[in-house]
Amino acid sequence: MSEETINDALKWVEALILHYQKKYIPSTALEGVLSEVRTCITLGEFPELEGTRFKDATKQLQKH
Repeated sequence: MSEETINDALKWVEALILHYQKKYIPSTALEGVLSEVRTCITLGEFPELEGTRFKDATKQLQKH
C-alpha cells in the first residue's frame, strides 16, 4: 500500500461533495457527505486499513 497525503483526503472530500451535489438537494447532500466522512474517520481508527482508500474512493466517485 502506498502512503496517502492530506491532499489525497481533501481531493476525496471534494469529489464526494461534487458527487452528492449532482444527485441530491443541498440538505440531503450535506447529510450524505457527513455520513461518508464519519465512516472514514471511524475506519481511520484501524491502522491496518491505511493505504489507498482516499485515492481509490476518489476514482470511484469520479466515475459516477
